Amino acid sequence: MRQFMKNKKMFVITLALVIGIAATSATMAILHAQTGTISNLFSAGDVNTHIDEDNDDQPVKPDTNILKSPVIVNDGPSNAFIRARITVSPSTAGVELFAGSWSALEGANKTFTQASVVYDGTTFSNNGKWIYYAKDGYYYYTLPVEVGASTTSLFDAVVLKESADVTIYQEAVLADSSYALDEEVDVMELKELFDSVTDTESN
Repeated sequence: MRQFMKNKKMFVITLALVIGIAATSATMAILHAQTGTISNLFSAGDVNTHIDEDNDDQPVKPDTNILKSPVIVNDGPSNAFIRARITVSPSTAGVELFAGSWSALEGANKTFTQASVVYDGTTFSNNGKWIYYAKDGYYYYTLPVEVGASTTSLFDAVVLKESADVTIYQEAVLADSSYALDEEVDVMELKELFDSVTDTESN
């Protein structure tokens, strides 16, 4: 039976909407990085990851695209498989998440070109190599992530109607040398890898 080191981290994006005087609206995008880390050693391999993102440098308004582009970085020293769960609180906040591209990461004139909807307020959808498995609520990244590399972004823009927390909870397990870096792995096989660690933890 394969054994793995598992790494868990949580990352909270708090978008605090401030409604100004005389019906003018402004927002503050406040970033909280809560990185409670639980690492359980089950093999000689090591797994260490963190969440990184591009931030919006401009004041933002409700019902507009906000630059939030989180990726998960493999700090090494071993290749890893990664999964992530996204939660929105409160669930009634009207938050939507989109995949796409920005014309720039700075300046008031940057524009967002939407490619797909990642979360429409009720339903999560696949985003490239990030495959959503509804039965456990996780996104699985279907490629092993090499040491020093990162996943593609979970999403690239957030739209909200009111203040909300978008929480990204990520886990990583060792991807041993039998997995080629350029070959995608089926979600069910990835789930089994993570489940094997969870089963070991509970014993």
